[in-house]
Amino acid sequence: MKAEELEEKITSEIDRLVDLKVEITSRIMKIGDSDCETVLVLRYIKLMSWTDIVKEMNYSERWVYGKHTEALRRFETVLKSLQ
Repeated sequence: MKAEELEEKITSEIDRLVDLKVEITSRIMKIGDSDCETVLVLRYIKLMSWTDIVKEMNYSERWVYGKHTEALRRFETVLKSLQ
């Protein structure tokens, strides 16, 4: 495989992943609860650790985990509504 072909393939894959990230973020933002949206964005889009999310949001670890559980349920509802 030529270097140019490989570069095109890599660029195409990067573009696909960026588009996927935008799509997922858009769906997260339809949850309707800003705290839930923030937890999911910090964890799955910004790839932050739980410790960093707790510090960033200035809530207890228990609160963040609870909000994450709620956020996943809400996200599932959003996904079902799009089908």
